[in-house]
Amino acid sequence: MGVRLWVEGEHLRFKAPQGVLTPELKAALSANKPALLEILRVPAGPASPRQRHQAIVRIHEGGDRAPFFCVHPVGGNVFCYAQLARHLSAQQPFYAFQSPGLPDLDTIEAMAGHYIGCLESVQAQGPYLLGGWSMGGVIAFEMARQLRLNGLSAEIFLIDSITPAIRLDGQLPDDRTMLKYFLLDLEGTLGKPLGLSVETLETIDPSQRIHAIAELVQKHGMVPPELEPDELLPLFQMFRNNLTAFLNYRPAPYEGRVTLVRSRTTRLEENDPALGWSGLAAELEIHEIEGDHYSIVTGPDAAALAALLEEKLTSTLDNLSRTENQI
Repeated sequence: MGVRLWVEGEHLRFKAPQGVLTPELKAALSANKPALLEILRVPAGPASPRQRHQAIVRIHEGGDRAPFFCVHPVGGNVFCYAQLARHLSAQQPFYAFQSPGLPDLDTIEAMAGHYIGCLESVQAQGPYLLGGWSMGGVIAFEMARQLRLNGLSAEIFLIDSITPAIRLDGQLPDDRTMLKYFLLDLEGTLGKPLGLSVETLETIDPSQRIHAIAELVQKHGMVPPELEPDELLPLFQMFRNNLTAFLNYRPAPYEGRVTLVRSRTTRLEENDPALGWSGLAAELEIHEIEGDHYSIVTGPDAAALAALLEEKLTSTLDNLSRTENQI
């Protein structure tokens, strides 16, 4: 959040608060200028076949390895992967799927199917290297499941992803509760409290709550100062829609290998180290690293995550290469 993109003639313009637009992110935006110009010029409406691949963000295209694909978390954007990509090998192509905001992508299954179509425009044949942080890992898991049903294989790397909790009451959170989760997610991304407690948020008129949050994220430099409060509303709506899809998802077993990298502080009520995945993967490998849910991707612990993923990606590619040579 905080990076604004727009088109002026043939020029791509971008602006962000101080500290957000790193040299790496600026280079990635510049490298993807043609694709971004095309995306920003697309009118609202149903996506054409030509537009399907536009959910793909090419974070790093160099290198001779098989590409690594990561899926967006609940917020829908993929800026969270900038640090991870920077720490991975220069020989590792890195792509990410951002939420295109299409109305028919309202389930995890639909998102997975859409992103598979995008995936195949970059890499026609498997095996695929799929991953994702938080909800992104859940979508990657469903992508791998659907690929396997079509006779294709994938390796999955879940980054602190939790399986959807069973809602015993059968009810989804209301907008007030969703806004609380949105606030907590913003604070996690920022790495410190915004200064607006959930209790205080509940005392504010419902029509003004998003405005109160917008003022605070502006104050903390997470978005440009000229952002209108109403411009934060689509971000909340995407968050709400994605979280609803996540909570409604009931994953089926996957007959393949899954690697889970979890933060030391992430816990389920049952204190399950597998975060709910043990009964869903035929083979599950768990690694734990220092940090919390946010710091391992967007904070100081991202280097440790990248080092572990680099090791696992390298060994996976080596194993796949040996298997191909034996055939």
